[in-house]
Amino acid sequence: MVIIITEELGYHSPPEESDAWSQFIKEDQCCDAKSFLSLKNHSAAACAPIQSISIEVAGHMWCDIISADYYMWMKDGLDNKIDVDHEHSAHGVNHTLIYLLD
Repeated sequence: MVIIITEELGYHSPPEESDAWSQFIKEDQCCDAKSFLSLKNHSAAACAPIQSISIEVAGHMWCDIISADYYMWMKDGLDNKIDVDHEHSAHGVNHTLIYLLD
């Protein structure tokens, strides 16, 4: 499976001395995903179709996903190569994303 993520704006690091920079420069190790996402303000419903998935923490936009373009291929058995032109393949683009919150 290959998934190509398209963002509204490309990623950039928080500028020095910004709220996000000041908050995370103090950390001696990276947060795990769950801890990091717990800092995000959730404005969507528990499971809602939305046009983009934005993750803003400490005043910094970490990502703003607008689509997920996915390709999936099947192969017969463990020893066979993947045939990208095989009839058992799938491709799709999801422009309306489903955001699941815990």
